[in-house]
Amino acid sequence: MKGKPSLYEVLGVAPGAVVAEIHAAFRRQMNALEAQRAALAPAAFDERAQLLRLACNTLVDPVSRGAYDARLQAAAGAAPAAVAARSLALSADGTASPAAVRAEVQADALSLRADALSLRADAMLARAGAGLPREELATEKRLARGALAGLSHLSRAIGLLFIIGVVTFMVARCSFSGSEGRSNALNANAAERAALQEYYQTYGVRPASMAELELLQAERRRKENEERQAQQDRRRADEERRRQEDAQRRFEEDAKRRGREVSEDLRRAEEQQRFQALREEETRLREEQTRLAREQVQRERERLRIESEQRQWRDTLRR
Repeated sequence: MKGKPSLYEVLGVAPGAVVAEIHAAFRRQMNALEAQRAALAPAAFDERAQLLRLACNTLVDPVSRGAYDARLQAAAGAAPAAVAARSLALSADGTASPAAVRAEVQADALSLRADALSLRADAMLARAGAGLPREELATEKRLARGALAGLSHLSRAIGLLFIIGVVTFMVARCSFSGSEGRSNALNANAAERAALQEYYQTYGVRPASMAELELLQAERRRKENEERQAQQDRRRADEERRRQEDAQRRFEEDAKRRGREVSEDLRRAEEQQRFQALREEETRLREEQTRLAREQVQRERERLRIESEQRQWRDTLRR
């Protein structure tokens, strides 16, 4: 496993990158981190974001970047000690446990944050050095570097202690794995005997082994499924028969209703025809009466005219 990543590796840029490239890499890393927010714990997200900001602020400042580059060159020969510390986190098969890897990553992150804070403090003191006496400036530098170095050593010590604890837990777990395996085997045998006895008490058949029990259960499930399928088929057939009977009954009821409606229409039509015939007969009789009345009036007028002419002739003859 390689050592602690540098601030250039955190941002994913080359050591000779310019300020514009560093800003672009910072925005790219922040966008990728925002996309993973849902899958990360809030503390891990905040720690990663703060580390990216510290890396960007350190590398875009010429003073802090120059000090950081000098520190990287000075720390190039310190890798063997870190490799020896990481070897404590290896398990029996030579691979690192996930807990040890997480502890190492957290320790590296804390160390990077401490380095970045130290460089930021150096840069701030360098900018403020013009207004401070040289002795006070040296004192402030020593205090700031001492505090940040203590934070870095503390974070690394916490990570190493966590790794040692994980290794101790794994060794203890391996020592008890044999007895735990025998206990698991005994529990499995007891569970198998209990399952065989329960099946015998339930169905009256004693299987010879769990394989035979599984075969019997599979056969029983097959028969139950066939019976369930047969019941479903019978239920569907009964439902289909009921639907056909309901459809036939509705058809007969509709036919009867239509027959009644046709009979009622015919009856109303016959009554309408009789009523119309009666009205026509009544109209004819009324017209006949009117004609007879007119003829009677004409005959009466003709009689009166004749009588009037007869009276005139008689009066004429008398004279």
